[in-house]
Amino acid sequence: MGQGREPQFDLIRHYRPPGPVAARFIKSMGPIDLIMGPWGSGKTVACVFKQVRHAAVDFPICRDGVVHVRSAAIRDTYREMAKTALATWLEFFPKGGPYTASDKDAFSGGQDRPVKHVLEWDILRDWYVGKGEWEKRPTKVRFEMEFGAIGEQNLDSFFKGYEISMGWLNECDLVNEDAPGRLYGRTGRYPPRSEIMEWEGERLGWHTDPDSGTQTIDVPRIVCGDYNPPDEANWTYKRHIEESEKWPGYTFFQQPSGLSPQAENRIGKTRHQYEEEERQFGGPDAPESRRNVHGMYAPKAAGTVIFSRFNILRNKADTPL
Repeated sequence: MGQGREPQFDLIRHYRPPGPVAARFIKSMGPIDLIMGPWGSGKTVACVFKQVRHAAVDFPICRDGVVHVRSAAIRDTYREMAKTALATWLEFFPKGGPYTASDKDAFSGGQDRPVKHVLEWDILRDWYVGKGEWEKRPTKVRFEMEFGAIGEQNLDSFFKGYEISMGWLNECDLVNEDAPGRLYGRTGRYPPRSEIMEWEGERLGWHTDPDSGTQTIDVPRIVCGDYNPPDEANWTYKRHIEESEKWPGYTFFQQPSGLSPQAENRIGKTRHQYEEEERQFGGPDAPESRRNVHGMYAPKAAGTVIFSRFNILRNKADTPL
């Protein structure tokens, strides 16, 4: 049990997404969900609560009566991880805080090495009673969060040891374009299917292997990522805009401009702050303004930019023509 924890997980009940785009991102079931927007739009926090929400609501109950979930947050370097994803995580879930598990090593690592933080809380979940009947019971969620950095390692060797339920690529435009697929390949491995309550198949569904005929429960497999728009040479632009039909497993969530009436996380960052940044960057058409104020991809800084005012939210159809 967590230390001094309330029986209900208040952060889930009290957290409010920064806007409708982030809300849809949080609830999406993947396979690979990426959210993009301007500076300060609440993307990193949305990734934190997306994982916490899925852990509490969607992942199966195991035979010991506990929901066991393990997620891995990945960044390019440990130093950057400490400044971004880990810092945001600890803002809501401090080590030794009310949701930290009582295990002696519930929080371990740090200082340019992997970090592991184990949370525990109670939530009401549906339990199968029989003949299509369900009842709500207090259920413990045990959520293991691991933070790692790829650095100079080979992708195959880095991801090989992960046995996870979910994955998070923080500032995903900065990692190798193969990282989302590698990380997704490690999901669905925890907890082992043999440890899941068999009746969870009634809720999640079953999958029959075409070769062996073996039936297994369809457990959720989710990778999420957050990023500020890069230039158009980045792999995220290619998969989002140029080659979207080739990547059907990806769902991109693009938040509005920080100067839009629909801007998200206005409580956390004001219009005035975005206006000041736009001026400092050199006006609305400056690449840094497009990326960090307006949340749009910027042309690669080479040659002559022909359509400097191109706006993907306004100038590209959201459905095939």
